[in-house]
Amino acid sequence: MSGTRYTHPFHPPSDSTPRPVVFPSSHVTDQSGTGLVHSAPAHGHEDYVAFSKAGLLPKELRCPVDDDGCFTAEVVDWAGSEDARDLVSRSVLGDGVGAMVDLLRRQNALLAEETIEHRYPHDWKTKEPIIVR
Repeated sequence: MSGTRYTHPFHPPSDSTPRPVVFPSSHVTDQSGTGLVHSAPAHGHEDYVAFSKAGLLPKELRCPVDDDGCFTAEVVDWAGSEDARDLVSRSVLGDGVGAMVDLLRRQNALLAEETIEHRYPHDWKTKEPIIVR
């Protein structure tokens, strides 16, 4: 595995808690933004390839988002907390964002909150965002 593991400043890792990994990828450059991005292999081809090349591709890809762009009940199991039930059926590009921030805040896992604008794929006809999964 290639990459550097980091420890959350408030929650030391345990054997059962995976630590995030930061690793280089050719699709992330210093030409736009910070050069650091959140990556999820189930949410885009470039991320899938980057995880695969870094030897970080999980055995099972998880994407708790349905065809309508809403969180599924799988997010509750994945989060390991019934608190996540509030996310189910909420839009991942709508009211689910605030619900996720609230969940992170309640779990004392939110380090900072900031609204940013970034490039996001849109359907050319409807002008609606495209959720890649």
